[in-house]
Amino acid sequence: KLIKVVGQCKASKKTVGKGQVVDIRDTVETHNSIGFFLAVSSQISAPMTEKLESLKGKGVWTDWWNREDIEMRLSKNQDLLPQFPKVLKAKHQIKFVKKE
Repeated sequence: KLIKVVGQCKASKKTVGKGQVVDIRDTVETHNSIGFFLAVSSQISAPMTEKLESLKGKGVWTDWWNREDIEMRLSKNQDLLPQFPKVLKAKHQIKFVKKE
């Protein structure tokens, strides 16, 4: 099932909190979407998690990926790495596997 969502990416060495991701519901409504996706290069704070869970309870589809989630997905889809050389860099422990 396809749904229209608004996505935001936040690059930070520190935990991403509610102060860095504001007006989620307004943003979702402005773009006539039904959900919100957040990807962060670190972690999200407990209050940010609570906010996203609260919105989910009010009928707004929400999901988020932190650094570990992104790295896990990339390790399972290594064919993406060469397609985005300016964005993605492989760590030494990732080995390319041939997909059949």
